Amino acid sequence: MIALFLISTIFAIISYRYDPKSPSIRWGVFVLVCAAFAGLSRATIETFLPTLDKFNMDFALLDSLLYYLRIITGFISIYFFPYALLMWAITYSDKFTKRVIQICKYLLPIPIIFMLKTTVYYPDIIPDFHSMLYWAVPYIIAACLVHIYAWYTESDPNKKKQRITTISISFPVMLSALILNYIVRA
Repeated sequence: MIALFLISTIFAIISYRYDPKSPSIRWGVFVLVCAAFAGLSRATIETFLPTLDKFNMDFALLDSLLYYLRIITGFISIYFFPYALLMWAITYSDKFTKRVIQICKYLLPIPIIFMLKTTVYYPDIIPDFHSMLYWAVPYIIAACLVHIYAWYTESDPNKKKQRITTISISFPVMLSALILNYIVRA
């Protein structure tokens, strides 16, 4: 999971440096940050804490910091990923007006607020995957459909080629996240 964290972080930095003013790139970077946080969250319990225990470095403050790191990164990675993915698809598609994008930016994260209440935080974070079937799964499916629609309706041959490349790269990731991280866990 450390590899997921490092690779996602590197790609996020590279993408952001490419064009930090582009809304679609910023949302794509947010997707990568969510992936990086997922790796960091898992690495905390699979690598960092066991290593500290192995070398008898059991410090209460450090354990508490790592626990809160796990909770925060786990929450962000699992709940914000579908939102970031759909917003990336919406902004990348060039099919929505600025007003619609603004409305989506503020309306789509509303389910995340409810997840604050339904999530178990102690002794470890346990996301409410059953509730996520009703909003996160549709968000990811909608993101896939927006990408397909943008590609299908694209008239510029160069952009159409870029869109199919984006679909070819992102769909396996989106669909595996949909199935393995949300549907199977529910």
